[in-house]
Amino acid sequence: MPVVGGRMRLRFRSLLIAVMLGLLLATVAVIAVTSYVAGRATAEDLSSQVLAQTSERVRDRVEGELSVAVAEAELDRERVASKALDSRDQAALAGFFLDEIAAHPQLTWLGWSNEADGNHLSAKRDPDGSLGLFQLTRNASTGKLVFEQSRVDTGDHTKREVVLHYDDKPENDPRPRPYYVVAKQVHAPTWIETHMFLGNAGVAAVPGLTRATPIYDASDRLIGVLDADFTLDALSRFLAELHVGARGFAFVVELRSDGERRVIAHPDPAVLVDAKADARVNAFLPVIDPSKGGELVPATFAAGGKEYLGSYRLVDGDRGLHWVVAIALPRDEILGPVDAQRTRTFWIMIVALLVALVTAVLLATQIGAAIRRLTRETEAIAQFEIDAKPIEESRVVEVRQLSTAIEDMKRGLRAFRKFVPADLVRGLVQSGDEAVQGGVRKTITVHFSDIANFTTISESLAPEALVELLSEYLSIMSAPILASGGTIDKYIGDAVMAFWNAPRAVDDHAFVACKAVLANRDILAIQRAAWIAAGRPEVRCRVGLHTGDAVVGNIGSDARLDFTAIGDTVNLASRLEGLNKAYGTEILLSESTYELVKDRVVARPLDRVAVKGKERGILIYELLGLAGDVDDAGVAAAARHARALSAYFARQWDEAQALLGGDAAALVIATRIETFTRVPPPPDWDGVHRMTSK
Repeated sequence: MPVVGGRMRLRFRSLLIAVMLGLLLATVAVIAVTSYVAGRATAEDLSSQVLAQTSERVRDRVEGELSVAVAEAELDRERVASKALDSRDQAALAGFFLDEIAAHPQLTWLGWSNEADGNHLSAKRDPDGSLGLFQLTRNASTGKLVFEQSRVDTGDHTKREVVLHYDDKPENDPRPRPYYVVAKQVHAPTWIETHMFLGNAGVAAVPGLTRATPIYDASDRLIGVLDADFTLDALSRFLAELHVGARGFAFVVELRSDGERRVIAHPDPAVLVDAKADARVNAFLPVIDPSKGGELVPATFAAGGKEYLGSYRLVDGDRGLHWVVAIALPRDEILGPVDAQRTRTFWIMIVALLVALVTAVLLATQIGAAIRRLTRETEAIAQFEIDAKPIEESRVVEVRQLSTAIEDMKRGLRAFRKFVPADLVRGLVQSGDEAVQGGVRKTITVHFSDIANFTTISESLAPEALVELLSEYLSIMSAPILASGGTIDKYIGDAVMAFWNAPRAVDDHAFVACKAVLANRDILAIQRAAWIAAGRPEVRCRVGLHTGDAVVGNIGSDARLDFTAIGDTVNLASRLEGLNKAYGTEILLSESTYELVKDRVVARPLDRVAVKGKERGILIYELLGLAGDVDDAGVAAAARHARALSAYFARQWDEAQALLGGDAAALVIATRIETFTRVPPPPDWDGVHRMTSK
């Protein structure tokens, strides 16, 4: 390490060690994050596999249940259709149905309805497990359907006890019932949407569904319809025994034709009656998208303050049933170990960071304060604060070199400041806008000013004295403009062009501009007295203000740009400045500017003028001061002049002449009145005075 002035100084490579330490920590962090992401991906992949495998098991079980039901219904259809079982033999049909019900616990109802006469025979399983028969027989003589319900001995199906018997009720006819009508319409075996069976196998209520099978003869004429009802309680018991992780669950949903999403199988039987009994199911149901088809669809939802990861799949759309198998696992069960590992890694990183911070602080102590001071210096330069300061002493060689370079730069800027007013340079530095060609249309207030009788003044002074006076004058005029947020466009000899509301927005820019030019007037009045006392010329300023639309932006070539405003608004402001000479005034406002500030300033209307190059005339005003700053006599004089001008425009020459004062602006109007008295203006005279010169 080099030694300068008897003091050892650190090189930048010493700081690089600290950077490398930071990179080391960043590397550790990247490894930790990568490990977490990989672990999370692995856990999510395993959970997806668990969900997929479980979904397959449930779907296979559902398919098995339905297949058994379909096979049983198909067997019954073949026996009846082949006449191996005569549908007209009530005794044989009853015995067969009872044997089938007894042999297949999932069957709760097995019946036959005859198309020709509406005769019906069915066997059923009651909630207590006992069997029974329902029989509808049409009386040949009366044509009435006679209903008879019998209790069947579970040991001997031939032993039956009639428990209910009554004559015809039209509503007993099975042929208008939904299952019969649907089977007849589709002309093929069909499933009917699930409905609740009251009590079965010790369960208060379980869902079931009906398989309706139409039977046709050789001539394709409907003979009747077989109907078989199946309960789904076995499927719910299967789901209750199914292990989906430690706290996962599965259930089956029916997407019904009326839009309802009914839970038809669930580990908890209570949910079958009221899905709201399980908040998880309530949160999962809206997530299911029926349009997804048969693929396994991932899903996420929240219930009871917990997040869940799950999946769902359409079970058997081909059968005409719209069932969905849904499975979910708590997120913390899947990602809990990964989150725990992330927490451990986080604390390891915190400890490593603390060690790194201690090391970094030891290094930064030597350079931090110096760097901060240099930063403040560069920020001050951005504000054009370039006063000389001592070179920064530091053990870091590069810091001392940077401090020396900053002071050298400030020395050059101080030299440059002698050629350009400081406030102008500060405004340019602070703008921060990139200089590119182009402009935008914007409403601005434009300012033009120059020194009255500047030609005479310049002839009376040596060039060096003129430059000195002009620099002082421009600095005085620039300060209020810049302080109010205005932009000084350019200096044209003794003239100043400025505008407000570009590039920075200035609220109420017309009034702000008025205050700035009034401040200039007051400051110049004080300075004028000092210059006269020092034997220097009397300097008076003339100002024109106009508010309107202009194109504002960087105008010029690729090599050199000028941020300026162009358009008729700029031209009119320039003409207003020149009109001061004709009326003996200092500050003239256009009509558009006056309308924006009239309640807050004192101004008198001077004339209706069309400047050179314009046909349309505007009313111009002399700005006297801010409201409250002008004495009562001044306010009264302005009001009297306004009345005189109104009388003048109304051709009331005598009244106007009587109201006019004796200043230069009043004499302009008085001279015209004398002329119009002798030679009246034409009938279409509009009061506009058209200027023939600038």
